[in-house]
Amino acid sequence: MSKAILKQLKGTLIKQYEALEHVTALSTIKASAQSSIVKSYFTKDYMTIVRTMLQYRYRENYKHGPDYVDGIGLLVLDKFLKEMDNSESFLDATTTLLKEIPLKNNIETQLSYLLFLNNLQVWCQNKNFTEDQKNEIMESLWDRVNSENIKPNLFLNTRIHSQEDLETARKIALDVIEEDSSTPFWKSNQRYAKDLQLVENLQSPVSESKFLPSEDKAINSKEKFMELFKEQLSNECKTYFKVHNISRDSKECLTAEKIVENLGWLSKIKEIYVERQKILGDKEVSSILLFFKPDEMALIIYNEAVRMLTNGQNMINYATFENNVTRSILQHVQKYFTKDILKHDDEMYIQVFDKYIDLFLNDNLKRLFRPREYWHKICDELNVSPDTSEPFSDIGASITKQKLSIFLSQILAESCVLTQNEIIEIEKKHPDLGLNSKYIKRIEVFKVRTVSKKQQQLSEDEEFIDDGKFFSIDKKFLQYLDYYQFSELVFDTGVEMPMLVPPRPYLDYGKSGPLYTSNSIIIRDKGVYSKGYMDRLMRMKLKNRIQARPVWDAVNELGCVPWKINKPVLEVMIDIFTNYASDPKNEIFLEKLGFPLNHKSIVMPDFKDYIDPNNTSPNNIGREKYHAYYKQKKLIENKKSKMNSLTFWLLYRLSLANHFKDSILYFPHNMDFRGRVYPTSPYLSHMGDDVSRSLLVFADGRKLGSDGLRWLKLHCINLTGHLKKETIEKRLEYVEEVLVEKIIDSARNPLDGSRWWMESEEPWQTLTACIEIDNAMKLPDPSEFISYMPIHQDGSCNGLQHYAALGRDKDGGREVNLLPSDKPADIYSVVASKVDSKREIDENSKNGDIKKIALLLRKEIPDKLPRKLLKQTVMTTVYGVTEYGAVLQIAKQLRNMHINPDNVGPLANYLKNKTLTSLSEAFSTSMALKEWFRKCAGQITGTYNSVEWITPLGLPVTQPYVEIQSSDEDKFYVPMKFKQINAFPPNYVHSLDSTHMMMTALNCTARNVTFAAVHDCFWTHASTVPEMNEITRNEFINLHSQPLTDNLANHFKETYINNSRTTVNDKTKEKLCKVFDHKIKKGELDLNEIRNSVYFFS
Repeated sequence: MSKAILKQLKGTLIKQYEALEHVTALSTIKASAQSSIVKSYFTKDYMTIVRTMLQYRYRENYKHGPDYVDGIGLLVLDKFLKEMDNSESFLDATTTLLKEIPLKNNIETQLSYLLFLNNLQVWCQNKNFTEDQKNEIMESLWDRVNSENIKPNLFLNTRIHSQEDLETARKIALDVIEEDSSTPFWKSNQRYAKDLQLVENLQSPVSESKFLPSEDKAINSKEKFMELFKEQLSNECKTYFKVHNISRDSKECLTAEKIVENLGWLSKIKEIYVERQKILGDKEVSSILLFFKPDEMALIIYNEAVRMLTNGQNMINYATFENNVTRSILQHVQKYFTKDILKHDDEMYIQVFDKYIDLFLNDNLKRLFRPREYWHKICDELNVSPDTSEPFSDIGASITKQKLSIFLSQILAESCVLTQNEIIEIEKKHPDLGLNSKYIKRIEVFKVRTVSKKQQQLSEDEEFIDDGKFFSIDKKFLQYLDYYQFSELVFDTGVEMPMLVPPRPYLDYGKSGPLYTSNSIIIRDKGVYSKGYMDRLMRMKLKNRIQARPVWDAVNELGCVPWKINKPVLEVMIDIFTNYASDPKNEIFLEKLGFPLNHKSIVMPDFKDYIDPNNTSPNNIGREKYHAYYKQKKLIENKKSKMNSLTFWLLYRLSLANHFKDSILYFPHNMDFRGRVYPTSPYLSHMGDDVSRSLLVFADGRKLGSDGLRWLKLHCINLTGHLKKETIEKRLEYVEEVLVEKIIDSARNPLDGSRWWMESEEPWQTLTACIEIDNAMKLPDPSEFISYMPIHQDGSCNGLQHYAALGRDKDGGREVNLLPSDKPADIYSVVASKVDSKREIDENSKNGDIKKIALLLRKEIPDKLPRKLLKQTVMTTVYGVTEYGAVLQIAKQLRNMHINPDNVGPLANYLKNKTLTSLSEAFSTSMALKEWFRKCAGQITGTYNSVEWITPLGLPVTQPYVEIQSSDEDKFYVPMKFKQINAFPPNYVHSLDSTHMMMTALNCTARNVTFAAVHDCFWTHASTVPEMNEITRNEFINLHSQPLTDNLANHFKETYINNSRTTVNDKTKEKLCKVFDHKIKKGELDLNEIRNSVYFFS
């Protein structure tokens, strides 16, 4: 990027940076105002409340929901009014506030204003103010009410006003102004924006003939729902969620909880807390701590210490600590305040939910309304604001949380230590820990430290890791606790837990849901954009409130699917986890099932096995022996650490599943910046590996019907992976061959029989299918069997399917099953075969180097190249894998094939080149499209802009790959060029596969076809697979019948050339136009043929 362009665009970039930072700053201002009002309420300092409200400016920029600061501030002043003596200063202060406080577009403020002004007038009449003084003040204030265009017809019950308050305020307003006939914005017959052609058929409900009646509902009474709703509200108010530890097998009577308790940390924390609080200089943190006694605060810190220890990991993400410990504190402050001010809050919620739940009990209501629409409808009937955001929930803005957590983490680290006497006592009981008490005087159990990027990347999910800050927990202490084990595991509450009732729906702008007592962001954070930036960025780019409604509706529908624990499979899992995982002889058996060997059973190498302890003179021991010992020790340490992490990861899931084994569960969802959808629960959900997917089944059931058993059998074989290349008929023939001896035997004797299910690629899901088939066939008529198992239909290399459809690439489309065929096409085998052919040619090459590497490959792999060698590279090429990444992928597979380690590097590089060339030959049009995407991204980033687009359902997408740069005192975001370019093709395709999934979800749920998804793997009941398959194909055709690339090019022109915010010169505009206008010659693929392709999704 040239410096000249940067200089030219610098002002624009600074404005863009400041606009986003401004949103965050406003959140901090809002939090500060809320905190000030709360503190002043309890200290009865009305002047500070008035000053805070006069200085508050967040309200001027708030667009997407209620802002309670002014409304609650006036309520507090109204409460002071009843206790106030004859105070002229109070009257002067409050009348000044009432003259200046904004009233426009804020119902909460308007209601509080009318109530307070009315009460202030009564209060004045009984005080010693002159008549002229009273009249002058009151007349000017009532005149203001009349001139502000307040609309009593739009008054709604909110979280801060009761129905009685509402009626009083309406009566007051109607005495001053004329009655109006305004209509609330949500009273509109328009479901979706008219320019969204993809959902034109969904603008109105389907006919009754197309809607499938429910058959076996998990919950069918309002009383049960209301009982669960109260339990859900209670869970949301807790900081921690405790469940029984299913693996505790310690022979010690003492639990790990008791061991920690006996260390006396709680009293030590209290002692240090009292000392630190006295010298704390931060006023904001101090004001929050005033709400707590030292005992209460010490217990909060202690509980968080115990929670971290129950994780069993020596590295805990600091952000998790920050969120937990501050949430506990700030929730307490907020609840304490709001319950004192707002007496009707829970009652209003119960009224709303009591009506909302009818949607899940009445099929006709479900046919007529989406959850978002019905929530609006019942809120309107109850005269309640639809966005029932929790009042003053912003007290915990990020800057407050950060300062508070730093203060508390220092206390925790200083308090939770082991003294030398304690170390000596532990060493006496457990000498094998190697504590070496002679030299260790003190052990700090918790330390805050920064971890390098390389270490971070070892984690399972880099996307959601904090920026290097972790709590390090002493490993020896964790080993010590492992002797005793915790009797309970401690989890976070909130969106990380499954819900017991359908989630609160996301509304316009993606606001509200899914919890009932607090709001959550719908777009997950990513990269430098943290603390809700991605969510704010998305909302800033929405042009109006109806844009992207299909997206919110799809996310709501996915969250409203009820699930239950798959108890028969859970029992087998717990049996294996508790009885088999501690024996090293079972390691291969466990690995096939996706279970780790228990870390405790891994034995460290003995020094004596490498070096004679009687002959340890340096002159007698070769360096090779030392090297061999320490190399092996390091390998085993790494393995032990990995198995420890995997053991706890599995333990969390099994313990949670065991806790919820008799419950009906709902999993709220949110999205990444591209619109890809994920459950918010990290431990227990249907998205994940074979174990995770097998722990859950649908809670609502449907009879198998005439064809359901066939789909169930076919699904069972598909899961095994044995006959991927065979026709459906061949697979079904195989089912009948193995039905009794393999499938039914697996169901009835999972551990003592033939164990056929364990030979599967997805063993646990295969076992689930075996059990379901066996149960169905026990009935005289299997069609009457009520089935709960989800049946999957997978896209065939879905990214390449979208590419082939975009370019109408007929040859490429054939390889990914867009065209009808007798047998399923297998792109991985096709590419492997092409690479094999190239190898044969190279073996006779006149170029000596090429011939040499080809012959080396023949020596290492004499037979045809296996499809799995190149599968990952083929799969991820469409998603933007770099050449270096492709080499790493192939190298990993070569090592798994036990190729000579010295040859892995050169062979991986050779195979990478041949694979990418072969793929380009098979998908020429598709690869040309990919290159056009990259060129567009290159030109866009050349103007110092991030790549952004709008999905076909209206969701604004902005790539978050930026870094902060500074010039003089100014800061601005600069796109990371290579990341922006490499990521755009896969991100755009991901936004299309997400759009296809959402369209399928909306059309399925419109017909009452149960639908769940793991990206491009769609799930439904066995009896409704044909309906889902028809919808899947229709919506893919509808999606790609749109001029997607033309729309993308036009959006780029509007955003980067014609937009008034751009300041690029004419020469740059010409360059941009040339790239954006480039036309890819499309192929001859007929999209309508997809309808007849059996293996498109199968």
